Amino acid sequence: MTVPVSKRALLARLNRKLVADLETVKRTRDNTRARQDLGEFYVVDEQINGIVEHDIDLEDFARKRGVLAKHEHLADG
Repeated sequence: MTVPVSKRALLARLNRKLVADLETVKRTRDNTRARQDLGEFYVVDEQINGIVEHDIDLEDFARKRGVLAKHEHLADG
């Protein structure tokens, strides 16, 4: 059995973790050209002010960065 974590909470966890690396995870708005080009979530490097990753799987990215435990999962919605 796993505990659900909302997208908003997971995004906040990720951004707190990434601040040391000068990176931020951003979310695109629905039904925009940016959503088509970048996907729902993308990573910005604050030093170069540029996109370094796009179309990321938020749950997988969070697990790789160590902010989502094995007993947690991304809630739907």
